Amino acid sequence: MSTLSMETLQSPVKTGFTLRKADLEAVILFASTNPARYQLNSVYMDTKSLVATDGKRLLLSKKAIVWDNGVPALDRGIIIPLAAAKMFVKMTDKKQSDVSLSLSFIGMRAVVTHTASGYSVNALEGKYPDYKQVLPKFENPAPSISVIEAKFYVDACKAFKLITGDKSQYNSVTFQNYGGQDYNNPAVFNNELLTMVIMPLRQK
Repeated sequence: MSTLSMETLQSPVKTGFTLRKADLEAVILFASTNPARYQLNSVYMDTKSLVATDGKRLLLSKKAIVWDNGVPALDRGIIIPLAAAKMFVKMTDKKQSDVSLSLSFIGMRAVVTHTASGYSVNALEGKYPDYKQVLPKFENPAPSISVIEAKFYVDACKAFKLITGDKSQYNSVTFQNYGGQDYNNPAVFNNELLTMVIMPLRQK
């Protein structure tokens, strides 16, 4: 992982922001752990949302980001390496509910810095997959009949509990099917805080 010390920046213009730690922990569960898929071995953020996907499932956290001085005008999203995202969580005090970060630029290169520790990382270059193409139109929902991997469901329940703050001991995530009752349609969960999309195991 390439890192950049803030001391090397020449009068950087820094924009402070915070991420809800629970939301960051949740999206990390959905990121690819395959180093060869470096664009997906990451957490993506735009001005409003956090996103992660491994190509088989996707989590969109809709209200994870708060900007210190208003929403900046970014011409692209920021791709944070997965290892750095995990480090940001680890470096944040367990008693704190938010991860305090700053964003700065050197030319076209974005740098994300953990405020308390000073740990900095270069955002990945390149373009993150257009996750919005995966999201359904959220019309005519019906109970999902798709068969998904057990681990994916367990991670979905963990993510739901982290983002919503649900403290119940039971897993209570109900997925919907959009676009007709078909075993091969994605299983989808959607509310005001998050959207989860999980591709099904193919049925013959």
